[in-house]
Amino acid sequence: MQVTSGAAQGSILGPDLWNATYDEILKIEMPHDTYLVGSADDIAAVIKAWSINEAESKLRQTMIRTKRWLDEHDSKLTYSKQIEYATTKAAKIPSQLSSLMANIGGPLPSRRKILMEASTSILLYGSEIWAPALKACAMERHKISIVKQQSGPQTEYARAAREETLEMWQLRWQNERSGKWTHKLVANVRSWYSKNHGEVNYYVTQMSTGHGYFRKNLHRMGKCSTPYCIYEEEVVDDAQHTFFKCNRWREQRQLLETEIGNVASGNIAIKMMETEANWKAVAKYAEYVLRTKKLDLDMNP
Repeated sequence: MQVTSGAAQGSILGPDLWNATYDEILKIEMPHDTYLVGSADDIAAVIKAWSINEAESKLRQTMIRTKRWLDEHDSKLTYSKQIEYATTKAAKIPSQLSSLMANIGGPLPSRRKILMEASTSILLYGSEIWAPALKACAMERHKISIVKQQSGPQTEYARAAREETLEMWQLRWQNERSGKWTHKLVANVRSWYSKNHGEVNYYVTQMSTGHGYFRKNLHRMGKCSTPYCIYEEEVVDDAQHTFFKCNRWREQRQLLETEIGNVASGNIAIKMMETEANWKAVAKYAEYVLRTKKLDLDMNP
């Protein structure tokens, strides 16, 4: 049968056309105690086995034979729609599951990676079928990249590409109008990119972005009546003031400086990246300050 056009999804003719076109696939010879069942526009493989290994072996044979039939009868078959659907669905999963791991006082980013396992299972659904095609595309791209790398070994090409990317990133970072506070803390993109330790948690994020328990920020969003510090009158309360100037946290700053040396907005990120101990000390300082400050802000909105 020569297929010249399709039927709209949900149409009355859809099931009949599917039956007429794909009825043969249900008659493919399968391994012992294995057969295909058609349901709507889906095909399920029913396998009887005495062990998981036997079931996996039969499943692989089933997929190979099914794929061979599809290749012979549908030369236009691609997996672009499947990949688009899977990626769209997988992208929604972390946000839907994020309520299980609160952002405020929640687990570290390394623990949040558990959420990605759900996305991974969706992305890899049916990968036994489409993985060979994807691998073929990857091999083709690899061949193209080799052609582009004729001037030197692949590692040198990759290193040069990374260096170029970092330079472009640094230039954009220097010219960026927003994020000036973050730029003040981390002026060098390469040093941050190359760090080998430290996780950015909820409190370190507030300190490094200036968005959080700071009255200047809250006042701009209409969350409080004044931008001034609750501990020092007529002083604008921002990240700079909170962590490096406010007298309320002088004792905590002194304790921090006994561990890592003098701190200021221009060097605190550098000190954090020097050692893991320094990173943890600053993270502990930020958490203590912001946790305590939030309680005070809640009492003085």
